[in-house]
Amino acid sequence: MDLERAGRLTGVTITVVIEDMAAYDSGLLGQHGIALLICCESKGGTKRILFDTGQSAAPLLHNMRELAVDPASVDMVFLSHCHLDHTGGLVGFLEAAGKTRIPIIAHPDLFKQAFVTEPGLRSIGMGPGSQDAVQQAGGEVFLSRQPLPIMPGALSAGEVGDAVPFEGTPTLTSYVLSQGTPARDSLRDEVALVLILEQGLVVVSGCSHPGIVTTMEHAMKVTGVTEILGVVGGLHLVQADSGRIDRTVEAIRDSGARRVCVGHCTGSEAEMRLRQAFGESFVRLQSGTVLEF
Repeated sequence: MDLERAGRLTGVTITVVIEDMAAYDSGLLGQHGIALLICCESKGGTKRILFDTGQSAAPLLHNMRELAVDPASVDMVFLSHCHLDHTGGLVGFLEAAGKTRIPIIAHPDLFKQAFVTEPGLRSIGMGPGSQDAVQQAGGEVFLSRQPLPIMPGALSAGEVGDAVPFEGTPTLTSYVLSQGTPARDSLRDEVALVLILEQGLVVVSGCSHPGIVTTMEHAMKVTGVTEILGVVGGLHLVQADSGRIDRTVEAIRDSGARRVCVGHCTGSEAEMRLRQAFGESFVRLQSGTVLEF
């Protein structure tokens, strides 16, 4: 990618609108899922990106009111992957925003039929019929398998390539149904939002199902920038064994990442080890957390 054309941001502020945890007596709600309001400042002005929309619209909109965020002020929505704890609030948010043709950036598999079978058959994705509802509510979908610039200094990293060896097997067992045939879901369609600043990259990932180290390496390859200013989001190590957690923490540390700000599906053991490795440069996300880069 041509960095001169991609541009760079002059500043980024990330406000956690929805997360699994909320601070005591904050007036904010917690819900399993994640939604981040990302304000991207560039020489051309400021754009507000809503990264994922949580599991349902009611707590998302409640927290927006508490945080004095007008849904209509959001310029675009970035969806990391199809799972409902990241997309369930989308239609309700769009209806509250009351706008038309709000860009929705995602991977082409956003509307795939995704499901799990334990403890019983259950859909975990938006499903093929959801696209009409999104468009009727005012969303205009931009589905790209390849890296997609969404403003100067910000892009969808697109679908990742081969995983680093220890991240080859997803930590979530799920399936997809395609033309009547079920298959194990590789989860390679999750896309990260990559923010390019003068000091390096901020990699924002919803669940990191392809592996956070694989995602970081992909972001560096796509942009040509090798400095990692921050890693933000969920790492889905909650079901990982200790060996994988150790290798993940070591690889993130070896990357030179300056800040690690995670929560949601990361898991308490991985959070503890990241805190030990990064000290004050580690942040455990919760509803209302504000990060500045």
